Amino acid sequence: MSIYQTVWLFFRRTPLAGIYLFFGIFIVTRLNRICSSLSLVFFSIISVLVASLGLFDLFWFVSRESNREVTIRKVCGSSSIRILWLFAKRYLIILLVANVISIPIAFYFMNQWLQNYSYSTNIGVLIFLLS
Repeated sequence: MSIYQTVWLFFRRTPLAGIYLFFGIFIVTRLNRICSSLSLVFFSIISVLVASLGLFDLFWFVSRESNREVTIRKVCGSSSIRILWLFAKRYLIILLVANVISIPIAFYFMNQWLQNYSYSTNIGVLIFLLS
């Protein structure tokens, strides 16, 4: 007789077998939820890291391509802050446009989502502006 058959016979004869089965299913379901949420967090972190590496690589490529321009500007007396602003301005404009598009959309959907709870609350605009 295998161990599975022994366990099955033990639980089948026990008057509380249904309760044991219920708790077993409950524990397995809970563990599956925890594992799926952990895998979601893990892959979210990986995707953010890959996107960050892509942005870093883009900035690195642009800075390497304009090496002569930086050298000429330095020789002509431009400050390092001014040169940094010249390159960062492009990316800051893209970042500003992306935020102007995404903040109102996220604000609307977050408010709609929070209204579904019995204790509804509002989310402040300050949270989005600080992020």
